Amino acid sequence: MKDSQWLNALLLASFDEIYVIDGQTSRIRHASESACANLQRPFEELRGLPFPALAASSAETQLERRLRSLSKRNRSKEKDQEPLSFSAVLVRKNGTAYPILLRLQKCEIHQIPVIIAVGQPQVAQTKGDEDTGTVSNPFKTGDIPSDIDTPWLVYQIIRKNDGSTSFPLLSGGCENLLGITQSQLHSNPDLFLSLILPQDRDSYIESMTDSAIYMKSWNWEGRIWVDSIKEIRWINLLAAPHQLDNGSMQWEGIMTNTTQSKQEEMEIRLSKTRLAELSAHVEEVKEQERTQISREIHDDLGGNLTAIKMALALLAKRLPQNQPDLMEKAEYVDQLVDRTIEAAHRIASNMRPSILDIGIVAALEWQADEFSRQSGIPLSI
Repeated sequence: MKDSQWLNALLLASFDEIYVIDGQTSRIRHASESACANLQRPFEELRGLPFPALAASSAETQLERRLRSLSKRNRSKEKDQEPLSFSAVLVRKNGTAYPILLRLQKCEIHQIPVIIAVGQPQVAQTKGDEDTGTVSNPFKTGDIPSDIDTPWLVYQIIRKNDGSTSFPLLSGGCENLLGITQSQLHSNPDLFLSLILPQDRDSYIESMTDSAIYMKSWNWEGRIWVDSIKEIRWINLLAAPHQLDNGSMQWEGIMTNTTQSKQEEMEIRLSKTRLAELSAHVEEVKEQERTQISREIHDDLGGNLTAIKMALALLAKRLPQNQPDLMEKAEYVDQLVDRTIEAAHRIASNMRPSILDIGIVAALEWQADEFSRQSGIPLSI
Protein backbone atom coordinates (compact mmCIF):
# COMPACT_ATOMS: atom_id res chain seq x y z
CA MET A 1 0.00 0.00 0.00
CA LYS A 2 1.34 3.41 -0.91
CA ASP A 3 2.00 6.09 1.71
CA SER A 4 -0.97 8.18 0.58
CA GLN A 5 -3.30 5.17 0.69
CA TRP A 6 -2.49 4.06 4.23
CA LEU A 7 -2.49 7.66 5.42
CA ASN A 8 -5.95 8.37 4.03
CA ALA A 9 -7.27 5.08 5.42
CA LEU A 10 -5.85 5.91 8.85
CA LEU A 11 -7.28 9.42 8.89
CA LEU A 12 -10.73 8.18 7.91
CA ALA A 13 -10.92 5.11 10.16
CA SER A 14 -9.38 6.31 13.44
CA PHE A 15 -11.48 7.53 16.36
CA ASP A 16 -8.42 9.35 17.75
CA GLU A 17 -7.37 12.82 16.69
CA ILE A 18 -4.58 12.43 14.14
CA TYR A 19 -2.50 15.26 12.69
CA VAL A 20 0.24 15.10 10.08
CA ILE A 21 2.58 18.04 10.80
CA ASP A 22 5.34 19.39 8.60
CA GLY A 23 8.62 18.52 10.33
CA GLN A 24 10.22 21.86 9.43
CA THR A 25 7.42 24.42 9.70
CA SER A 26 5.20 22.72 12.33
CA ARG A 27 2.21 23.45 10.09
CA ILE A 28 -0.69 21.01 9.68
CA ARG A 29 -0.69 19.05 6.42
CA HIS A 30 -3.46 16.56 7.17
CA ALA A 31 -5.99 16.03 9.96
CA SER A 32 -8.42 13.19 10.69
CA GLU A 33 -12.19 13.61 10.70
CA SER A 34 -12.21 13.10 14.48
CA ALA A 35 -9.74 15.99 14.89
CA CYS A 36 -11.87 18.30 12.74
CA ALA A 37 -15.01 17.33 14.65
CA ASN A 38 -13.44 17.86 18.11
CA LEU A 39 -11.96 21.21 17.11
CA GLN A 40 -15.22 22.25 15.37
CA ARG A 41 -13.18 23.30 12.35
CA PRO A 42 -13.32 22.03 8.75
CA PHE A 43 -10.06 20.73 7.36
CA GLU A 44 -9.81 23.75 5.04
CA GLU A 45 -9.31 25.95 8.13
CA LEU A 46 -6.73 23.59 9.66
CA ARG A 47 -4.62 23.08 6.54
CA GLY A 48 -1.44 25.15 6.79
CA LEU A 49 -2.21 26.33 10.34
CA PRO A 50 0.69 26.09 12.83
CA PHE A 51 -0.11 23.14 15.08
CA PRO A 52 0.91 24.98 18.30
CA ALA A 53 -1.73 27.60 17.47
CA LEU A 54 -4.40 25.05 18.41
CA ALA A 55 -3.17 24.93 21.99
CA ALA A 56 -4.30 27.15 24.85
CA SER A 57 -2.26 30.34 25.10
CA SER A 58 -0.34 29.20 28.16
CA ALA A 59 0.68 25.91 26.52
CA GLU A 60 1.41 27.10 22.97
CA THR A 61 5.10 27.82 23.59
CA GLN A 62 5.56 24.50 25.36
CA LEU A 63 4.03 22.61 22.43
CA GLU A 64 6.20 24.49 19.92
CA ARG A 65 9.29 23.62 21.93
CA ARG A 66 8.41 19.92 21.98
CA LEU A 67 7.84 19.91 18.22
CA ARG A 68 11.21 21.55 17.59
CA SER A 69 12.90 19.07 19.92
CA LEU A 70 11.33 16.14 18.08
CA SER A 71 12.29 17.58 14.66
CA LYS A 72 15.96 17.70 15.69
CA ARG A 73 16.04 14.05 16.69
CA ASN A 74 18.47 11.78 14.89
CA ARG A 75 16.48 8.91 13.38
CA SER A 76 19.58 6.74 13.28
CA LYS A 77 19.70 6.61 17.08
CA GLU A 78 17.48 4.01 18.68
CA LYS A 79 16.48 6.19 21.63
CA ASP A 80 15.34 8.94 19.26
CA GLN A 81 12.92 6.58 17.50
CA GLU A 82 10.62 6.36 20.52
CA PRO A 83 7.43 8.48 20.41
CA LEU A 84 7.13 11.54 22.63
CA SER A 85 4.06 11.51 24.93
CA PHE A 86 2.75 14.46 26.90
CA SER A 87 -0.47 16.27 27.79
CA ALA A 88 -1.82 19.46 26.22
CA VAL A 89 -4.94 21.60 26.09
CA LEU A 90 -6.47 22.36 22.69
CA VAL A 91 -9.00 25.10 21.96
CA ARG A 92 -12.14 24.62 19.90
CA LYS A 93 -13.46 27.15 17.42
CA ASN A 94 -16.09 28.34 19.94
CA GLY A 95 -13.34 29.18 22.46
CA THR A 96 -13.83 26.25 24.84
CA ALA A 97 -10.79 24.15 25.71
CA TYR A 98 -10.35 20.46 26.31
CA PRO A 99 -7.44 18.37 27.62
CA ILE A 100 -5.79 15.82 25.36
CA LEU A 101 -2.99 13.27 25.61
CA LEU A 102 -0.68 13.64 22.59
CA ARG A 103 1.85 11.18 21.24
CA LEU A 104 4.29 12.51 18.64
CA GLN A 105 6.30 10.34 16.27
CA LYS A 106 8.78 11.56 13.66
CA CYS A 107 8.74 9.78 10.29
CA GLU A 108 8.91 10.38 6.54
CA ILE A 109 6.17 10.44 3.91
CA HIS A 110 7.37 10.57 0.31
CA GLN A 111 10.85 11.24 1.76
CA ILE A 112 9.55 14.40 3.44
CA PRO A 113 10.07 14.64 7.22
CA VAL A 114 6.79 14.89 9.09
CA ILE A 115 5.52 14.47 12.64
CA ILE A 116 2.49 12.28 13.30
CA ALA A 117 0.51 13.50 16.31
CA VAL A 118 -2.08 11.10 17.75
CA GLY A 119 -4.33 12.54 20.44
CA GLN A 120 -6.75 11.05 22.95
CA PRO A 121 -9.11 13.80 24.22
CA GLN A 122 -9.74 14.61 27.89
CA VAL A 123 -6.14 14.40 29.07
CA ALA A 124 -4.88 17.75 30.24
CA GLN A 125 -1.41 19.20 30.12
CA THR A 126 0.50 20.72 32.97
CA LYS A 127 3.84 22.42 32.62
CA GLY A 128 7.02 21.70 34.53
CA ASP A 129 10.15 23.77 34.48
CA GLU A 130 12.56 21.27 32.95
CA ASP A 131 15.58 23.29 34.00
CA THR A 132 14.88 23.36 37.74
CA GLY A 133 12.56 20.41 38.21
CA THR A 134 9.95 22.69 39.76
CA VAL A 135 6.35 22.75 38.61
CA SER A 136 4.18 25.70 37.69
CA ASN A 137 0.49 25.87 36.78
CA PRO A 138 0.01 26.53 33.05
CA PHE A 139 -3.80 26.78 33.24
CA LYS A 140 -4.64 30.46 33.34
CA THR A 141 -8.18 31.78 33.55
CA GLY A 142 -10.10 30.71 30.47
CA ASP A 143 -7.89 27.72 29.59
CA ILE A 144 -10.43 25.33 31.15
CA PRO A 145 -14.12 26.31 31.32
CA SER A 146 -15.03 27.73 34.70
CA ASP A 147 -18.32 25.82 34.78
CA ILE A 148 -16.42 22.54 34.89
CA ASP A 149 -19.23 20.57 36.55
CA THR A 150 -18.13 17.43 34.76
CA PRO A 151 -17.44 13.81 35.71
CA TRP A 152 -13.73 14.30 35.07
CA LEU A 153 -10.85 15.91 36.92
CA VAL A 154 -7.71 17.36 35.34
CA TYR A 155 -4.83 16.84 37.73
CA GLN A 156 -1.09 16.67 38.20
CA ILE A 157 0.55 14.35 40.72
CA ILE A 158 4.21 14.24 41.78
CA ARG A 159 5.81 11.33 43.61
CA LYS A 160 9.05 12.29 45.31
CA ASN A 161 12.03 10.04 45.93
CA ASP A 162 10.88 9.37 49.50
CA GLY A 163 7.53 8.02 48.19
CA SER A 164 5.45 11.01 49.28
CA THR A 165 3.01 12.52 46.80
CA SER A 166 1.53 15.93 46.07
CA PHE A 167 -1.14 17.36 43.76
CA PRO A 168 0.21 20.69 42.42
CA LEU A 169 -2.65 20.97 39.93
CA LEU A 170 -6.33 20.13 40.38
CA SER A 171 -9.17 21.40 38.21
CA GLY A 172 -12.60 22.52 39.34
CA GLY A 173 -13.98 19.00 38.92
CA CYS A 174 -12.24 17.78 42.08
CA GLU A 175 -15.15 18.08 44.49
CA ASN A 176 -17.64 16.93 41.87
CA LEU A 177 -15.69 13.71 41.25
CA LEU A 178 -14.01 12.89 44.58
CA GLY A 179 -16.31 14.59 47.06
CA ILE A 180 -13.40 16.61 48.54
CA THR A 181 -12.25 20.13 47.71
CA GLN A 182 -9.07 21.14 45.92
CA SER A 183 -7.69 22.73 49.08
CA GLN A 184 -8.29 19.55 51.09
CA LEU A 185 -6.34 17.45 48.59
CA HIS A 186 -3.61 20.09 48.26
CA SER A 187 -3.05 20.16 52.00
CA ASN A 188 -3.40 16.40 52.52
CA PRO A 189 -2.38 14.44 49.37
CA ASP A 190 -2.65 11.11 51.24
CA LEU A 191 -6.38 11.76 51.43
CA PHE A 192 -6.75 10.48 47.89
CA LEU A 193 -5.29 7.08 48.74
CA SER A 194 -7.65 6.83 51.71
CA LEU A 195 -10.61 7.32 49.35
CA ILE A 196 -9.67 4.19 47.41
CA LEU A 197 -11.30 1.02 48.72
CA PRO A 198 -8.76 -1.16 50.58
CA GLN A 199 -9.13 -4.04 48.12
CA ASP A 200 -8.20 -1.73 45.20
CA ARG A 201 -5.25 0.12 46.75
CA ASP A 202 -2.62 -2.47 45.84
CA SER A 203 -3.54 -2.32 42.14
CA TYR A 204 -3.40 1.50 42.28
CA ILE A 205 0.11 1.52 43.76
CA GLU A 206 1.27 -1.27 41.45
CA SER A 207 0.04 0.53 38.31
CA MET A 208 1.74 3.75 39.42
CA THR A 209 5.01 1.90 40.04
CA ASP A 210 4.87 0.17 36.64
CA SER A 211 4.26 3.49 34.90
CA ALA A 212 7.26 5.03 36.66
CA ILE A 213 9.57 2.10 35.92
CA TYR A 214 8.68 1.61 32.27
CA MET A 215 7.72 5.24 31.53
CA LYS A 216 4.43 4.14 30.01
CA SER A 217 0.96 5.67 30.29
CA TRP A 218 -0.62 5.21 33.68
CA ASN A 219 -4.06 3.66 33.21
CA TRP A 220 -5.90 2.49 36.32
CA GLU A 221 -9.52 1.82 37.19
CA GLY A 222 -10.84 1.26 40.67
CA ARG A 223 -13.37 2.21 43.33
CA ILE A 224 -13.44 5.10 45.77
CA TRP A 225 -15.74 5.95 48.65
CA VAL A 226 -17.44 9.33 48.24
CA ASP A 227 -18.43 10.22 51.77
CA SER A 228 -20.49 13.28 50.80
CA ILE A 229 -23.06 11.11 49.01
CA LYS A 230 -22.34 7.86 50.90
CA GLU A 231 -21.72 5.75 47.84
CA ILE A 232 -19.01 3.83 46.01
CA ARG A 233 -17.88 5.35 42.72
CA TRP A 234 -15.75 3.87 39.94
CA ILE A 235 -13.04 6.12 38.52
CA ASN A 236 -10.58 5.74 35.66
CA LEU A 237 -7.18 7.37 35.84
CA LEU A 238 -5.20 8.09 32.67
CA ALA A 239 -1.93 10.03 32.79
CA ALA A 240 1.40 10.50 31.03
CA PRO A 241 4.60 10.12 33.09
CA HIS A 242 7.53 12.55 33.10
CA GLN A 243 10.70 12.38 35.19
CA LEU A 244 11.88 15.67 36.68
CA ASP A 245 15.52 16.63 36.99
CA ASN A 246 15.44 16.14 40.75
CA GLY A 247 14.45 12.48 40.29
CA SER A 248 10.80 12.91 41.17
CA MET A 249 8.10 11.40 38.93
CA GLN A 250 5.39 13.63 37.58
CA TRP A 251 2.12 12.54 35.94
CA GLU A 252 -0.31 14.80 34.12
CA GLY A 253 -3.69 13.50 33.15
CA ILE A 254 -7.33 13.09 33.94
CA MET A 255 -9.64 11.13 36.23
CA THR A 256 -13.10 10.28 34.96
CA ASN A 257 -16.23 8.93 36.58
CA THR A 258 -16.88 5.52 35.00
CA THR A 259 -19.54 4.40 37.47
CA GLN A 260 -22.35 4.37 34.93
CA SER A 261 -20.40 2.46 32.30
CA LYS A 262 -19.15 0.05 34.99
CA GLN A 263 -22.70 -0.53 36.20
CA GLU A 264 -23.82 -1.12 32.64
CA GLU A 265 -20.92 -3.53 32.20
CA MET A 266 -21.90 -5.40 35.38
CA GLU A 267 -25.54 -5.46 34.28
CA ILE A 268 -24.50 -6.92 30.93
CA ARG A 269 -22.35 -9.47 32.72
CA LEU A 270 -25.24 -10.32 35.05
CA SER A 271 -27.58 -10.60 32.06
CA LYS A 272 -25.14 -12.96 30.36
CA THR A 273 -24.93 -15.04 33.54
CA ARG A 274 -28.71 -15.20 33.82
CA LEU A 275 -28.99 -16.06 30.13
CA ALA A 276 -26.45 -18.85 30.60
CA GLU A 277 -28.41 -20.13 33.60
CA LEU A 278 -31.64 -19.95 31.60
CA SER A 279 -30.04 -21.80 28.68
CA ALA A 280 -28.74 -24.44 31.08
CA HIS A 281 -32.22 -24.77 32.62
CA VAL A 282 -33.81 -25.09 29.15
CA GLU A 283 -31.29 -27.77 28.22
CA GLU A 284 -31.99 -29.56 31.49
CA VAL A 285 -35.74 -29.48 30.81
CA LYS A 286 -35.12 -30.73 27.26
CA GLU A 287 -32.94 -33.52 28.63
CA GLN A 288 -35.66 -34.50 31.09
CA GLU A 289 -38.26 -34.50 28.32
CA ARG A 290 -36.02 -36.57 26.06
CA THR A 291 -35.41 -39.01 28.90
CA GLN A 292 -39.13 -39.31 29.59
CA ILE A 293 -40.07 -39.77 25.93
CA SER A 294 -37.25 -42.26 25.44
CA ARG A 295 -38.44 -44.33 28.39
CA GLU A 296 -42.05 -44.22 27.21
CA ILE A 297 -41.03 -45.36 23.74
CA HIS A 298 -38.88 -48.12 25.21
CA ASP A 299 -41.24 -49.26 27.92
CA ASP A 300 -44.74 -48.62 26.60
CA LEU A 301 -44.37 -48.82 22.84
CA GLY A 302 -41.65 -51.47 22.99
CA GLY A 303 -43.66 -53.54 25.44
CA ASN A 304 -46.80 -53.31 23.31
CA LEU A 305 -44.90 -54.30 20.18
CA THR A 306 -43.38 -57.28 21.98
CA ALA A 307 -46.88 -58.35 23.10
CA ILE A 308 -48.12 -58.00 19.51
CA LYS A 309 -45.24 -60.15 18.26
CA MET A 310 -46.02 -62.87 20.79
CA ALA A 311 -49.73 -62.83 19.95
CA LEU A 312 -48.93 -62.93 16.22
CA ALA A 313 -46.66 -65.96 16.71
CA LEU A 314 -49.50 -67.72 18.56
CA LEU A 315 -51.96 -66.96 15.76
CA ALA A 316 -49.49 -68.07 13.09
CA LYS A 317 -49.26 -71.53 14.70
CA ARG A 318 -53.03 -71.93 14.48
CA LEU A 319 -53.34 -70.96 10.83
CA PRO A 320 -54.37 -73.79 8.47
CA GLN A 321 -51.36 -75.23 6.70
CA ASN A 322 -53.31 -75.45 3.44
CA GLN A 323 -53.63 -71.63 3.21
CA PRO A 324 -50.16 -70.40 2.17
CA ASP A 325 -51.44 -66.86 1.50
CA LEU A 326 -52.39 -66.43 5.15
CA MET A 327 -49.06 -67.89 6.26
CA GLU A 328 -47.23 -65.41 4.01
CA LYS A 329 -49.25 -62.48 5.38
CA ALA A 330 -48.53 -63.57 8.95
CA GLU A 331 -44.80 -63.80 8.23
CA TYR A 332 -44.88 -60.29 6.65
CA VAL A 333 -46.64 -58.82 9.70
CA ASP A 334 -44.11 -60.52 11.94
CA GLN A 335 -41.22 -58.96 10.02
CA LEU A 336 -42.99 -55.57 10.14
CA VAL A 337 -43.29 -55.84 13.92
CA ASP A 338 -39.57 -56.68 14.16
CA ARG A 339 -38.66 -53.62 12.09
CA THR A 340 -40.94 -51.43 14.21
CA ILE A 341 -39.37 -52.75 17.42
CA GLU A 342 -35.92 -52.02 16.02
CA ALA A 343 -37.00 -48.51 14.93
CA ALA A 344 -38.47 -47.78 18.37
CA HIS A 345 -35.27 -48.94 20.01
CA ARG A 346 -33.17 -46.77 17.65
CA ILE A 347 -35.34 -43.68 18.20
CA ALA A 348 -35.25 -44.10 21.97
CA SER A 349 -31.47 -44.57 21.93
CA ASN A 350 -30.92 -41.51 19.71
CA MET A 351 -33.06 -39.33 21.98
CA ARG A 352 -31.12 -40.36 25.04
CA PRO A 353 -28.81 -43.38 25.04
CA SER A 354 -29.09 -45.25 28.32
CA ILE A 355 -25.30 -45.48 28.26
CA LEU A 356 -25.28 -41.81 29.40
CA ASP A 357 -26.25 -43.01 32.85
CA ILE A 358 -22.85 -44.72 33.07
CA GLY A 359 -20.87 -41.63 32.04
CA ILE A 360 -19.81 -39.44 29.14
CA VAL A 361 -16.70 -41.52 28.34
CA ALA A 362 -18.70 -44.75 28.04
CA ALA A 363 -21.30 -42.89 25.95
CA LEU A 364 -18.64 -41.66 23.53
CA GLU A 365 -17.18 -45.16 23.21
CA TRP A 366 -20.65 -46.56 22.53
CA GLN A 367 -21.29 -43.87 19.90
CA ALA A 368 -17.98 -44.68 18.22
CA ASP A 369 -18.84 -48.38 18.13
CA GLU A 370 -22.27 -47.60 16.66
CA PHE A 371 -20.71 -45.42 13.98
CA SER A 372 -18.17 -48.09 13.08
CA ARG A 373 -20.85 -50.76 12.92
CA GLN A 374 -23.14 -48.74 10.67
CA SER A 375 -20.53 -47.16 8.39
CA GLY A 376 -17.82 -49.81 8.36
CA ILE A 377 -15.21 -47.15 9.17
CA PRO A 378 -12.95 -48.00 12.13
CA LEU A 379 -13.16 -45.42 14.90
CA SER A 380 -11.58 -45.41 18.35
CA ILE A 381 -11.73 -43.00 21.30
